[in-house]
Amino acid sequence: MRKAKGITCLPVLTFDSGKKIATVQGVLPTSDHRRILALLVDEGGWFAEAKVLPFRAIKTVGRDAIVISNEQAIIRISEDSEIKKAFDERKVVTGLRMFTEDGRDLGTIEDVFLDEVTGEAKGFEVAGGFLTTITRGRIFVPMPDRLKVGDEIAYVPPETGVLVEEEVTSGIQRGLEEARRRGEEVLARTVEELEKARDAAMKATAEQQKRFAVGKVADRTVAAPDGTEIVHQGDTISEQMASQAEQKGVLQDLVLAAGTSVARGAMERLREEAARALKEVRRTAGPRAGSKPGQTAGRGASEAVGRRVSRVVLDQNERVILNAGDMVTHESIDRAREAGVLDNLLGAVSWEEPPVILEEHRVRRTHRHEPPKAGER
Repeated sequence: MRKAKGITCLPVLTFDSGKKIATVQGVLPTSDHRRILALLVDEGGWFAEAKVLPFRAIKTVGRDAIVISNEQAIIRISEDSEIKKAFDERKVVTGLRMFTEDGRDLGTIEDVFLDEVTGEAKGFEVAGGFLTTITRGRIFVPMPDRLKVGDEIAYVPPETGVLVEEEVTSGIQRGLEEARRRGEEVLARTVEELEKARDAAMKATAEQQKRFAVGKVADRTVAAPDGTEIVHQGDTISEQMASQAEQKGVLQDLVLAAGTSVARGAMERLREEAARALKEVRRTAGPRAGSKPGQTAGRGASEAVGRRVSRVVLDQNERVILNAGDMVTHESIDRAREAGVLDNLLGAVSWEEPPVILEEHRVRRTHRHEPPKAGER
């Protein structure tokens, strides 16, 4: 699963001679935009005909290069009538505004997600609509049953908009629930830490109490019984102030006034945890199909292998780890763990579906030796 923009600019390498013979300059989709016919490698000019690489002739779409059997896989545009028609029309969807047929603005199409083996378009990356305003990011719109592409607008069925909105909303709800849970946990730990710190300070020796207080900011004014103010609210407690408080018999009051600095550090940790949780909300609020909040609780990575994911799983650089409908493998688990998005992957797993162990049955995509014959795609 790749973004179309991620294929553009990849080098084209031959398997037989081991040479770089071209660079991908663009993709040519079918008229219904559901499949990629070819990759444009030379746009031609006044006296030269454009050249393309039919998708059926590709050996491998790798992470860093396109591999083909030999140079003969690249053809002139006139050698394939369907590809020539697509080239002449050159109608792209990226940059178009996506609306539902009942007039709901989903945003601007930023990119197309492709199956790198079949060339099939799986969906769209959309940004700038009312849903992405909520999530402050991009959303995934799956390829609808009906797609009408115009000069400025691409229309999808009303039910597509409803599905995406429901999934985004449920994603936000899941994220907010998780943020609330994390916040409650951090707050509980904060209160416990403060109580322990206070109790420890009250039981400590005078020297330990003074060391605790020195360098911290007083949250209140501490005065001696005779009215002498030892430290003002907002002052940083010095060794001299601590010694004076001990002499006046108000050292414990000074310790309590210094406790705010401990609380401030704890609350800062609480804010950081909340910020991380909200970031997770925005990152995971994309569409899902068939997964419900709480379904992944207590599930581990080993249990996920062989099950399908119900939405796109991206790494931190927005590269696709798994597409909606893909099965989880040990390799994808490792990639997600290295990218720091394993929780996101596990949250996308459809746990209702019975597991299928793939390791002995799945043919790795990078090991395709012969391009499919015409008509097999």
